[in-house]
Amino acid sequence: ASTFASVTEVKTPDANTEVIELSQPAPYLLRALAAAESPILPKHIYENTDPLKNPNGSAPIGTGPYLFSQWVRGSHLLLKSNPNYWDKEKPYVDQIVIRFIPDASSRSIAFETGTVDLGYRSPVALSDLDRLKAIPKLAFETKGTSYSYNVSSLHFNLDDEHFKNLKVRQAIAHTLDRELIRKVAYYGYATVTTSPITPGLKDFHDPSPSPYALDIKRANQLLDEAGYPRDTKGIRFKTILDYNPISDGLKPTGEIVRSSLAKIGIDVTLRSQDLSAFVKRVYTDRDFSFTLNGHSNLFNPT
Repeated sequence: ASTFASVTEVKTPDANTEVIELSQPAPYLLRALAAAESPILPKHIYENTDPLKNPNGSAPIGTGPYLFSQWVRGSHLLLKSNPNYWDKEKPYVDQIVIRFIPDASSRSIAFETGTVDLGYRSPVALSDLDRLKAIPKLAFETKGTSYSYNVSSLHFNLDDEHFKNLKVRQAIAHTLDRELIRKVAYYGYATVTTSPITPGLKDFHDPSPSPYALDIKRANQLLDEAGYPRDTKGIRFKTILDYNPISDGLKPTGEIVRSSLAKIGIDVTLRSQDLSAFVKRVYTDRDFSFTLNGHSNLFNPT
């Protein structure tokens, strides 16, 4: 809804023209009209229905180069070329089969054997990339996610008894080696940022260095000031870190966070769960202390 907050009226003077009137300038809106943010929906299908229960949700009508043909749950999705597509010579490929392969090693094998042709956002484990790059028939491209950059970061529950204290959060920031995370958890396929806005969005990104440089001495000092002395085992307090399982890089990042925070007396337990359980815990129940999660920066952070 915020994407179109400035829209006051939409006029259609003829069958092929749409005029969007705004209450104030919204320069991001042109990019926001891309299908990922603003899909075209068939009014005659959705009108006077519950959109969450509408059958179009599982067998959608499309206006793009491909049309929905078949969905076999847990197996594949079949798309066929749209004979009425506006660019008459396209698409060049008659159909696309989108396969669902949950296991990363199985995806690697599929590329090696030629049973799949294309994958998005590293369809294979990052640890397997160098080996697969040596195979002549396979090609890799690190560009292509410029519409939806993802930023991985620590998210604190500010209702938590420990993390509601600013000095505790600052101590943690002083303890994490971002370059180590980039090299180890992401095998070098990442860019360090200290801003929530990705470096890829150059018009909005702040390249300033972090005010929290790697400084274990300062981190310990902050925790002392926060009132968390070490016990006889050197532990200040114990906590649980949840990570989003959808990203291959977040679990190894969590392991680095756990070992890093042990240096300043914070005993971290890493908790794994499936995606639905993670979402419910964090966004419905708020039953968490801190999490490792990603958020996508689209065309414009506003």
